[in-house]
Amino acid sequence: MVHIRQGDEDPKVVLVQIALSSRPPQTPLRVDGQFGDKTKAAVQLLQKKLLRQPTGEVGGEEWKAMMEAMPFGVFDHTDIDETIVAMIEGKTEKQISADDHQYGIRAKIELERKGDAVSSVGIGASNGVGLLVCRILQAGQTKQLGLLRIFGHGGKGLQMISAGRGGIPGGAAEHAAALTPTITRRMRPELKRAAAAFRTYGSAELHGCRVADGSMGRLLLKDLADEWGVPITAAVDRQRVGGGKTLRFEGRTVTAFPGRVTLRAWAERVAALSAYSRA
Repeated sequence: MVHIRQGDEDPKVVLVQIALSSRPPQTPLRVDGQFGDKTKAAVQLLQKKLLRQPTGEVGGEEWKAMMEAMPFGVFDHTDIDETIVAMIEGKTEKQISADDHQYGIRAKIELERKGDAVSSVGIGASNGVGLLVCRILQAGQTKQLGLLRIFGHGGKGLQMISAGRGGIPGGAAEHAAALTPTITRRMRPELKRAAAAFRTYGSAELHGCRVADGSMGRLLLKDLADEWGVPITAAVDRQRVGGGKTLRFEGRTVTAFPGRVTLRAWAERVAALSAYSRA
């Protein structure tokens, strides 16, 4: 499930613009990553073809049509370790689902409610990062990825993968159960393997709280963008899975691009590499 609308400026908009420019009903667009009036009109044209209300916003059906036409895959990982701990403690399903701190399971529930299969889950384990890379590679062999999203707890320069709120003795980073600058450098060769799973116009999002905040946050994004060869976006502020309804980022975000270029420069490069039309 995605929710992309007018005013958005991020790598997913680039994917949308390429899809609208190159697949019926073909609408030539400038591929720049900015969702403006022309992109909205092109989405409305697609919605009329799909016999949907012409809202001009990209939701599940529009996204599915683009996935099938391009084609590209979407990979969603959720860290549900905290839910397992809560179950062991005897908490009921109702108590767990009502807990705002149950970030990973709320994302998983919302994805499945919208009919989206969760590609990967993390459950308290060392080397969750290594396992995630293996799963990304497996998914990319079937269909290269246009979007990768990771849902779980976060902090400045830290995205949990398989450790809930970090209860592993010795620390989640020490056990490679989270993405951190230390881990991206220690596991650089292994992380770099995942680059082959992405489409040229692919991107990744880390949905934990405050992952992009501070110098360590910026460093984590830069390292991942360099290793995976795609833009990496994360939030500066606290997150609540779009209120459990949209899976959109809330508040400020930061995106790091391979080669430290701008959104527009990256958009133009991938459009040219993919030989897609531009107005």
